[in-house]
Amino acid sequence: MALLKGCLVGCGYFGRIQLDGWRRVTGARIEAVCDADAARAEACAAEFDARPYT
Repeated sequence: MALLKGCLVGCGYFGRIQLDGWRRVTGARIEAVCDADAARAEACAAEFDARPYT
């Protein structure tokens, strides 16, 4: 169970770096990702097991 849940806005280069960092934090989970490009949001969400939004 995650103690800290969050959402990432922007799934570009730096967003993916942030997601990788959050994946390493014990007790943290990114629940959703958002990007203006729907395909990018969906790809990122699939990789990090999150819900995609545009």
